[in-house]
Amino acid sequence: MGNLVVVGVDGSSSSLSAVEAAVGEAQRRRAELRVVHAFSWPVRPMYAQLDPSPLNRLVHEAAQHAQSVAPEVEVTEAVVTGHAVAVLEAESRAADLVVVGSRGMGGFIGMLLGSTAVSLAAHGQCPVMVVREEQAGAGPIVLGVDGSPVGEKAVDFAFAEAALRGAEIVAVHAWLPDYAPLGTGPESPERLLAQALAGRTERYPDVRVRHDVVGGETREVLIAASKTAQLVWGLRLHLVCTLHGLPVTFALTGAKADERETLLDLLTVEPQLIDERPGQTLIGDKNYFGREFEQQLAELDIRLLRPARKGEAERAGSQLFKPLRQVIESINETFKGQLDLERHRGRTPAGVAVRVLQRILALTAAIWHNDHTGQPIMRALTAYDH
Repeated sequence: MGNLVVVGVDGSSSSLSAVEAAVGEAQRRRAELRVVHAFSWPVRPMYAQLDPSPLNRLVHEAAQHAQSVAPEVEVTEAVVTGHAVAVLEAESRAADLVVVGSRGMGGFIGMLLGSTAVSLAAHGQCPVMVVREEQAGAGPIVLGVDGSPVGEKAVDFAFAEAALRGAEIVAVHAWLPDYAPLGTGPESPERLLAQALAGRTERYPDVRVRHDVVGGETREVLIAASKTAQLVWGLRLHLVCTLHGLPVTFALTGAKADERETLLDLLTVEPQLIDERPGQTLIGDKNYFGREFEQQLAELDIRLLRPARKGEAERAGSQLFKPLRQVIESINETFKGQLDLERHRGRTPAGVAVRVLQRILALTAAIWHNDHTGQPIMRALTAYDH
């Protein structure tokens, strides 16, 4: 790796936010900033020669914007032919950090989608930062700790970032007492957290660390902790499934990814999910809200059912939410109880991704098999050697 920060741009407002974050990171690291746009040749025949000037102008304007934000940072620019992930993976080999926007409209569309984000995280040679347009201020760095070997790298990176930023670390370990081995008390997860952080305080004496052992699901705990954080390290699984729990589509994202943006990106990348079954009803929790978001779903011929948020009038289908919530919790428990989703023991980013995919495939195969063999419970895996 060199003293280099790379940012992917495509002309969207999201990538502009990424440029601003990236130049700040370059400034903080005293590094060079490289602004890159990935261009894939059209699949269909072209009857006119491609004019490269709009692409060159796009990346040049992004580089100029970076220069205006931090004139002391050396900025270079490039238009590179290839798929966004392949281009960024190649760029990451010489970089300390790759920065992208959370949503794009061209060379970097859908950076938070399952295949793209997991591929970049698994194959990139340096850390990847995904920037939302509403950037966080001067909050702490939230570090999710699970005690795994792959988590060691996250711990090291979090301490290095905290030292660079002059930020506090909130080291969070989520645990579920009901699923802990018999006789396990609160002191056990506290001990795991202390052991995972051992030795770092001596190496980074100026970094303040707050330990936080929280009872609850990892997803909910990290979401709650992320609200005041400037950085969060972790992955979230977004799953769209049938009422029987059959997976339809999914995404692995960063811990602070917006559920609504992720869902819209999934539907953009897999339009056949809508085209082949028009007039579908989508059931979501309270986080799937917003007039613009619901209008976008309506334009896709999707009806949204969700509980009313505080201050809202009662919504259609409200009498169904209690039993539906039980169904959703039951599907979650299948992943965590029968499939040990939160105890995947992945040792590398690629290993984590593969193990999550294995569990999704196992659930899909079991439901399909149970349906075709007339089993009374579709989502039961206990009869199989898993």
